[in-house]
Amino acid sequence: MEFLFALVTAICTAFAPAKVVDEIDVPIVMYHHLEEDESKLNEFMVTPEKFESDMGKIKELGYETVSYQELYDFVNHNGNLPEKPILVTFDDGYESNYTYAYPVLKRLNMKATIAVIGVMVGQDTYRGRQAYPHFTYEQAKEMYDSGLMDIQTHTFDLHDITRRVGVKMLAGEDEETYSKLVKEDISKAANEIKENVGNRQFVFTYPYGAYDDLTENIIRDLGFDITVTTDVGTNHIVRGDTESLLRLKRYDISNESDIEIVLTGRYKTIVNLRLLLTNSLILI
Repeated sequence: MEFLFALVTAICTAFAPAKVVDEIDVPIVMYHHLEEDESKLNEFMVTPEKFESDMGKIKELGYETVSYQELYDFVNHNGNLPEKPILVTFDDGYESNYTYAYPVLKRLNMKATIAVIGVMVGQDTYRGRQAYPHFTYEQAKEMYDSGLMDIQTHTFDLHDITRRVGVKMLAGEDEETYSKLVKEDISKAANEIKENVGNRQFVFTYPYGAYDDLTENIIRDLGFDITVTTDVGTNHIVRGDTESLLRLKRYDISNESDIEIVLTGRYKTIVNLRLLLTNSLILI
């Protein structure tokens, strides 16, 4: 009788509907360039080996990678998320994301989103200066078509710290002129991705994490549903609350970061991207 009871309980548990929750905490990890040569590493780079190790640890800790679309659907369309969701993101669109990260993600069947700088797609120079190579739209489409990778907007040409801090307004700049400039730049970036990759543009990642109420209003006016910062922390996503998709926080991962410490809430940052205004070439 005890055996029969245990068997029935096991069967009922196996076929029980998944628990539906109305709010959930979602960490987002942020990467940039993957560099093989450890002597060239800075706080925005990891080695390919480190990235692969991080992805393995994420799975070992029971996390499941999700996309921004899944977050959007959870909030707006009664979609569901796994018990321990996590987003893996890359900023800028480096070729190393395609060369090193993409094969790892494919092998592990993990999802990620890359925010690309439009003017840098397929380029290895910027305004006459040498820059790290960035992947092409052909490579971007290949990644997107895999069903694992998404390509979203990181401005077209507003990622040069020598001219302004991301999309922030300059001191003394006319608001109407500024708004027109930002809208034209971001619209150009989004349209190029849509034309070359074919996906919906609904996520905007702020260069240098620089934003304010005005930038938020401009981005929302352009039709973006999700905005992403470099503020540090875990996001509390609430079903039906579209505000919970704005100003999303992330954890910047360097080669020295312990991904387990980051994901267990013991992470303390000493780097704020909005204050790091030097050596901007690596971020182009």
